[in-house]
Amino acid sequence: MRVRLVAAGVGFLTGAWALGGSLFDGISRGCPSPSGMPCPPAGVWSIYVVGLALLLILNSLVCLVGPSIVFYGSATLSVLLGASMTLNSSFGNPVVLLAFALVAATFLLSLVAARRKTAISEQSNPMNLPVFG
Repeated sequence: MRVRLVAAGVGFLTGAWALGGSLFDGISRGCPSPSGMPCPPAGVWSIYVVGLALLLILNSLVCLVGPSIVFYGSATLSVLLGASMTLNSSFGNPVVLLAFALVAATFLLSLVAARRKTAISEQSNPMNLPVFG
């Protein structure tokens, strides 16, 4: 249960960080520009980052109560979020670097949480106690 909780929490944090970074720090617009040029207006990739970040936040909330298979969606969304940030980001920005670290952590934790078995095995099930008669 702890891995699921941590994976859902990190997924929520990743989505919130990417959403805040995209809206306030230009995570998907390449700001601040290394050449000193003014930042371009939010483009198509910024809309993708915001949309994927919102979906990741919602998916992480569903992961708290949903089945383990929902974590595969979280892993997929984190990969798509990282790919869309890669297309138009400045890699010298610490906000972007932390976002990539969170994306990688979300991907790995989501895969571990999705593959983790939470059911009791048949051998250790308390209903399989020997019957003495």
